[in-house]
Amino acid sequence: MPDESCHVAVEENWCIKNGGQWQGANSICEEFTCVNPDETGACCLGSVCTIYAHQEWCENDGGVWQGDGSYCGTSSCMVLGACCYTDSCANVLPQVTCEDNGGTWQGEGTDCSTVNCVYEEYGACCYNNICYEAYTPVDCGAIDGQWQGAGVTCAMVDCTNVGGVTGACCHDDHCHEEDTQDECEGVGGTWLGGNAVCDDELCFGPLGGCCFGEYCFLESFTRCDALQGRWIGGDCETPVPICEYSFDTGACCLNHLCADSVSLEGCIEVNGQWQGKDTTCATTDCPGGVCCLLTACQITGTEEDCLAMNGIYHEGENCGTYGCFGACCLNGDCEVRSEVNCTSSQGEYHDNTPCDQVSCASDSCTGDLDGDGIVRVADILILISAWETDDPVADLSGNGIVDIADLLIVIENWGSC
Repeated sequence: MPDESCHVAVEENWCIKNGGQWQGANSICEEFTCVNPDETGACCLGSVCTIYAHQEWCENDGGVWQGDGSYCGTSSCMVLGACCYTDSCANVLPQVTCEDNGGTWQGEGTDCSTVNCVYEEYGACCYNNICYEAYTPVDCGAIDGQWQGAGVTCAMVDCTNVGGVTGACCHDDHCHEEDTQDECEGVGGTWLGGNAVCDDELCFGPLGGCCFGEYCFLESFTRCDALQGRWIGGDCETPVPICEYSFDTGACCLNHLCADSVSLEGCIEVNGQWQGKDTTCATTDCPGGVCCLLTACQITGTEEDCLAMNGIYHEGENCGTYGCFGACCLNGDCEVRSEVNCTSSQGEYHDNTPCDQVSCASDSCTGDLDGDGIVRVADILILISAWETDDPVADLSGNGIVDIADLLIVIENWGSC
């Protein structure tokens, strides 16, 4: 009770109505030390919430006091952060959920817009003068091979001279040829592959006219902006010194990104959207949004661009706030999946949300494919008719194909729902 006294043989409603703390049915006073309920509170010990009698006791045990009178139902001790998977990043996941799904947790309070996830890349691997396609650097190294770079195919390399294979290397604002992969990556560059030649457009984007004062040089749109030049597009080859003239410039939006001091012609040259004379990126909100793909989140300019990549578009979002990965409720169970994977499997998607924060309770009966309330032979026939397809209705296991795993689920749920 509030006066720290203990009463026996009372009902729960009477105890609560009179400001007490109910200790449970059949409990006796000798088993409890009553304290003032206003002094008790929730205490977070890591991600576990426990009621403590005093703040001092909580802090002595290394906990974080949630306040006098607080209780675990209103206090969240869950520590959330970004989670890096092999090919994607998911936001606001607890450490245990991330690691149980094969991810690498990035720490408390992190999100995908600030962490640097290292995704697996695939390329040709040379071993004993033989070329093998689509190896990761780790897999290639495991057989003592020499990885040829991300996206490199066997048609692009000569594994009979692998020890001296060189190619183009993009580094800062330059491209070097005849660098080995180790030499290129050793200086922080991007190797274009064995025998590749320098291609400024491949390294830095399409080239065009970039004015520095009265002089015009061919530079990429991104490099021109980084070097504080004025992008005008074209090829600089005109009868008159075009950089001497005063062109109207303004902000240019390109795929949700913005560059200042770009002429109308220069913005059009890179398929951008010119925002008008004297506009700046500081006051411009470039249109665009997030395109959720099967294994990644990507910024894109228009919904049409996203749909062309078989993605799901979200106007005005960015990959830092909309992660494209989250809890997916499917047949009453929950898995962390991409939005594309969840939606295609007819699941209920919850972006940036771990499974332990959603309820996937379902009135449906797992395995009842025809919806008649009984799992029986008719459901097996439906499953067999979809065998080895990606039919989302029959793919009960969610592994992308109707196979023996789905048949076992039907048998496991045999009978009336």
